[in-house]
Amino acid sequence: MNQPENSSSQIAEGHEETLRRIDARIARIEAYLQLGPLPSAQTNMALAQNDAIEPTAEAKEAALESQIGEYWLARVGLVALIIGTAFFIAYPFTFLPPWLHRLLGFIAVAGLFTVSRMWRAAYPYLSRILFGGGLVLLYYAVLRLHFFSEAPVIANKAVALAGLLAVNALLFFLARRRKSELLTAVAIFLGYTSALVGDQTHFTLALAVVVAAVAVYFMLQYRFENAGLLALVLAYATHLLWPSRNPILFISFSTR
Repeated sequence: MNQPENSSSQIAEGHEETLRRIDARIARIEAYLQLGPLPSAQTNMALAQNDAIEPTAEAKEAALESQIGEYWLARVGLVALIIGTAFFIAYPFTFLPPWLHRLLGFIAVAGLFTVSRMWRAAYPYLSRILFGGGLVLLYYAVLRLHFFSEAPVIANKAVALAGLLAVNALLFFLARRRKSELLTAVAIFLGYTSALVGDQTHFTLALAVVVAAVAVYFMLQYRFENAGLLALVLAYATHLLWPSRNPILFISFSTR
């Protein structure tokens, strides 16, 4: 019984002696190579955390680049596209009949609406910019059918004003449907613009009152306080510009 126990203890002592010799040799090798001590477990965890943080920083940088490319640069490009379309509608192409030029303007506006609809799922933010810009250009295209044109396509002023009022009504309808304060502000601005270009006392005052009432409705119903403030400023501006010669729009507002 004692012999197996003695042999086991001798074997264990032999293993311990071997491990001590190996440890001593490793220590001599590290001293010769001037190697530092091995990092502790906490140091290993810190290094692992740093490795995990670096990809996060790279991901943030990539997200920032994506945001700049998708939102800011794209926004500037779309605004430039909308302005270019407005210049296309306004530029007098003498080699084209007036009706064809106006038709091409409406086709360009329809193109903006088509692209906006195509981007609605993939790029909702850019789609909204195109949609809003298309609505403004639609109003401008209708405005150019009679006003600010040497050869108006629609000679009857009442018909032209009816077209402007239809676009204004569409803008207010879409603003209410989408609950968009920006669309509401655009609709208010264009509503007062229609009142001024009408150049008729009863038409201008009546439309100004209607737009103000609609603005109050949106402010109370949806808390669009900024749009309400804009309506207040534009109401005063309309009453100041109406009885005078407007040096900005070059329109003579009579007091008939």
